[in-house]
Amino acid sequence: MVTVTLPRAVGDTGERGPQGVKGETGATGPKGDKGDTGAQGLQGETGPKGDPGGTSDLIGTRTEAQSMTIGPEFAAVRTTGYSAPGDGGGALYKRVVSEPAHPGKFRSADGQWWELGEPSINVRMFGAVCDGVADDTDAIHAAFDFVLSKGGGRVHVPVGKYRVTRGYTHAKPYADVRLTGDTSSREDVGGAQGSTIILDSASAATFFFKNTVNQHLQISNIAFKCAQYVLDRPFFDLSTGLLAVTIDNVNFERVEQPFVFREGLIMQSGSFRNIQFRD
Repeated sequence: MVTVTLPRAVGDTGERGPQGVKGETGATGPKGDKGDTGAQGLQGETGPKGDPGGTSDLIGTRTEAQSMTIGPEFAAVRTTGYSAPGDGGGALYKRVVSEPAHPGKFRSADGQWWELGEPSINVRMFGAVCDGVADDTDAIHAAFDFVLSKGGGRVHVPVGKYRVTRGYTHAKPYADVRLTGDTSSREDVGGAQGSTIILDSASAATFFFKNTVNQHLQISNIAFKCAQYVLDRPFFDLSTGLLAVTIDNVNFERVEQPFVFREGLIMQSGSFRNIQFRD
């Protein structure tokens, strides 16, 4: 008997059924080991130096500061001038609990006292105008008073002409005074680029500086002038005490007696260099 197998017919592919529901996420595997630390990056540029803590450079002039209320977060303030910005009288002032016993101070509108905190002072910080017309006597005397209250020190006289009409008497023992101008060369002493103090008084009794105690007086790089020629008037009257004097690069113009050494003065040491006298 013969068996015949017929081929099976293949139907068309049916449509794709819908996707089944997503199974649950498996458990998280264990954390891998920490990788090696990378190399350190290059150091950035150093930023600008900040202001000292509690200091403001935007206080204005000393005159303006007296009408200000200054916050308690400021332990010190810096002025831009004495009576006008850029007049050379700008300075650092530190807050103090009570009124200082010297002229280097001001009181703000909130009743707080502020004391001059500069390591070196100049006469413009006390209101000197230095135009040869205004009377700068009080400012220069205040600068002397300030350094003597600190036990002595340097009084700087910047370039300009300073008119004085009264003398100053130094009466604090062992408090040295160093009076220095800005003149650095012989040609500039008393010139347009120099520092000049002008004594403007017709009285023979009016001196510029008088010493009555033991001290060391140093004067350098400055010119002294009398507005009027007055017979027998001393500019520096050195009367009593033990004194050391150092004078360097100083001019005197129309000064009858630059220095008078009175009876009773004991000169411990003296140095006089580069002194010029003019009519």
